[in-house]
Amino acid sequence: MSLRLATFNVENLMNRFDFSGYRNQLNEDRTLALFDIRSEAEYRQLEQARVIAHSDDTRQLTALAIAATRADVICLQEVDNIEALKAFEYGYLFKMVGEGYRQKYTTDGNDSRGIDVAVMMRTETAHGQPIEFVRMTSHAYVTFEQFGLFTPELAAFGYEANERIFRRDCLEVDVTVGGVPLTLYLVHFKSMGPPRNGLDGRAATMPLRIAEARAVRRIIEQRFGAEHAASKRWAICGDMNDYRHRILIGGDAYAGYHFRPAEEAETCLNVFLADGFAENIVERRPEMDRWTLYHTRGPQERHLCQLDYILLSKGLAARNAAIPDIIRNGQPWRTPFPPGQEIERFPRLFAGVETVPGLTWPTLVFDKEITLFLGKLEVKIAHLGSGHTKGDTVVWLPSQKVLFSGDLVEYDAACYTGDAQLAEWPATLDALAALGAEKLVPGRGPALATPDEVAKGLAYTKDFVTTLFEAGKQAVEQKLDLKGAMALTRSQMDPKFGHVFIYEHCLPFDVTRAFDEASGITHPRIWTAQRDKEMWAALQD
Repeated sequence: MSLRLATFNVENLMNRFDFSGYRNQLNEDRTLALFDIRSEAEYRQLEQARVIAHSDDTRQLTALAIAATRADVICLQEVDNIEALKAFEYGYLFKMVGEGYRQKYTTDGNDSRGIDVAVMMRTETAHGQPIEFVRMTSHAYVTFEQFGLFTPELAAFGYEANERIFRRDCLEVDVTVGGVPLTLYLVHFKSMGPPRNGLDGRAATMPLRIAEARAVRRIIEQRFGAEHAASKRWAICGDMNDYRHRILIGGDAYAGYHFRPAEEAETCLNVFLADGFAENIVERRPEMDRWTLYHTRGPQERHLCQLDYILLSKGLAARNAAIPDIIRNGQPWRTPFPPGQEIERFPRLFAGVETVPGLTWPTLVFDKEITLFLGKLEVKIAHLGSGHTKGDTVVWLPSQKVLFSGDLVEYDAACYTGDAQLAEWPATLDALAALGAEKLVPGRGPALATPDEVAKGLAYTKDFVTTLFEAGKQAVEQKLDLKGAMALTRSQMDPKFGHVFIYEHCLPFDVTRAFDEASGITHPRIWTAQRDKEMWAALQD
C-alpha cells in the first residue's frame, strides 16, 4: 500500500452566514470589531459583505495549500456540510488546480456553529492503487459517563457527566487502498479558550482535550483490542489544539528575531505518545522545524507550534519511514520564520490575463465621455483625469446628482495607490468636486449621502494621497532606500490613517509607488509575482 495522507483545518468552510459574533465577541471577526455597529440588522449586513469580500482570496489559498499536499486522502476540519465541501471542491480545487476529489464524506457533529470534520479522497492513488470507501462511523454521541472519563477537573469547570465528550466528533472512516484496509480517525479537539479559574486558556481547557484524547484511544482499543491496537493499520488525523513543543519568539523585524525551543510537561498528546501507542511522525523532523501555526497575542506572547497532527499506529509507523512535509506557503506575511526555513508564499498575482477565470473583454469603448440612457435616466460615463489608475472612470447621474467614483474616492479606508498617478490625483478630485454631486458612492467606505459628506470624502482622499506623495518626495530627497521610505511615511501617515480599514495591507504598495513616482518613474511599473517578492524583500531587509 502506498498512500499520501494529509490533514488541514480549512477554517470556516461554510455555505451560510454566521451571525453569532454580534452577541458573542469570541466569534466576532476582528475587522467588524473596528466599527461602531448599532444594531443586529446592521451587523448582519456588514458580516455578509465581509464574508463575501474575503471568501474568494481565502478559498484560493485553501485550494493552493491542498493542491501542494499532493494528497490522495485529505482529512479536513471546520467544514459546514457536504454541500459546502462540494462547492469548494468543484469551484476551487477542480477549476483552479485541474484535479479534485470525487469522494467526499462528512456528518453532523457537536460543534455549536455546525462546522465539522470531513474527508476527501481520490478514486486512486498517484501510483494507481484504487481507494475504496467502506464505512463511516460517528462517535459524536459518546458521553463522559459512558466511557468512565468524568473527572473532578472537568466538574470544576462546569462540565457534567452526561455531556458529550467531543466538541466536534471522532469520525471513524474505513477505507481500503489497493485492497489493504486502513482506518482513519478524524478529530478536532477543544480549542484553547479564554482564561478561567485563574488558569490561562490552554490550561483551563486541558482537562477536556485530555478526555477527548482518552476517548479516541478507547474507541481504537475497543475496535482492535487493547493488546493488539498499536499494531493495526490506523491513523488519527486532525487539529488537536495542543502541542508538546513550542518555538518561543523574541526580538522584532528591525532588530532581528530569535527563536528558542521549549517543551510542555502536560499535553493531551501524551495520551497517545507517552507509551508508544502511536507516533507523531512530524517529530521525525528537526526540533525547530515541526511547527504548523504562528500564534501571537502581542510581543509578549509569540510562538510557533504544531496543532495539526497525523498520528500513526506504532505498527503503521514502523512500516513507513518517510519524513512528512509541512506546507507553509499559505502562512500570513507576518509569520516570522526561523533561519533557513523561509519559503515563497503562495502567489497573490496572476501570471497573465489569460489565467484570469471569467475575464470579460470590452465591446464598447470611449475616449473621454459617453452618455447612455436607461429608459429616461441619463447616465454619463466619464474619464475626468487620472488618480487611482491612468484610466479612472466615474459614473454620473446628472438629474439625481449622484456620483459613483470608484476608487478615485475612498472614505474611512486606505487608498490603494500601487498603480496610481499621485501627482495628478488631487486635480482629478477637484474635477469631481466641480460636478456638484449631492451623493457619492466611494470605492471603499460608507456611501456619502449629503453634500457635506461628499465634501468630506473628497477632502479625506486628497489628504491621504498628498500626505503619501509628499513623504515619498521627502524620502527621495533624503536618498533613503525603500525601507527608509516606509519608516518616514509611517511617521507621517500612521497618526492620521493608521486606524482605517486595510491600511496595513495597502501601505507597502502605496509607499513603493510614491517612492517610484517621486524618483521620476511617471508610469506605474507592472506588478508581477517577482516584483511583489522583491518589494517585500526590500522592506524586510
